Amino acid sequence: MKLRLLSLAAIVVLAAALGYVLGRRDGPPAEPAESAPAPAPETVARPPAALQEPARAASGEREAPALERAHTLAPQDAARGARIVGRVIDEAGQAVGGALLLLGEDPIYPLADAREVGRTRSDGTLELDGALATPERHVVYHLFACSGPRLGWERIAVRDEEREVRLPDIVLVPTTRLAVSVLDGEGRSVAGASVEARARFYPFLGLFDGAATGLRVHPAVQQPFRAETDRLGNAVFEHLPAPHASGIYEIHAEHASAGAGQADLLHSGAGPAADVVVQLRRER
Repeated sequence: MKLRLLSLAAIVVLAAALGYVLGRRDGPPAEPAESAPAPAPETVARPPAALQEPARAASGEREAPALERAHTLAPQDAARGARIVGRVIDEAGQAVGGALLLLGEDPIYPLADAREVGRTRSDGTLELDGALATPERHVVYHLFACSGPRLGWERIAVRDEEREVRLPDIVLVPTTRLAVSVLDGEGRSVAGASVEARARFYPFLGLFDGAATGLRVHPAVQQPFRAETDRLGNAVFEHLPAPHASGIYEIHAEHASAGAGQADLLHSGAGPAADVVVQLRRER
């Protein structure tokens, strides 16, 4: 009887163990461990700058220097010159609109080195904003006005730290008429000769000496001083600037086959100049 009870107990224990094992295998699967969320695209870490530079260099791009990125020089930050205001008029006091403005900086040849800086308004006024000199230096300029064959000028002194200079009216200077006759070595008239009336007084020095001075004269300035003889050998200068007191004009004439020649004229500045005869000579 005892043996049967022991056998029955052993069977119960084995059945319980077998049930436990089968239950573990057939039960619900264990839940997987929670995975970390994938990083959003905007939060993906970038490689260090040291690793980025070779790629930038390979693409030909170059980052601006830090100083350039931090500050771009604005126009108001730059050193500016004095503001120059004035007006151009003729001898009758009438406004001269559209006059070409030329600025000369050379103390000896102010008109010969003059550069174009603008034109007058229709009412003859002019305004050069900061175009003349920085406030840190004292400079003397000449401002010329050119209207057709007529010229006028004014001397400008821009003093240290001066911000505005108001000029007296620039008046187109009086002009003089000059007639030139060109003859060859036999005394015959020479047609087609080139003639220059070379002013040798202030402020026209250097206008005709470009080869010696290296200065490049503005084409509009040379217009009144050049002419060509007609079929009778005559050339007329209608609007030569008259000197304030007295000055010398060198009348130079040249022809390809007849040669070259020169005559000097001392002009007093009053009335038309006397007629001049220039005789050409061939070089031997």
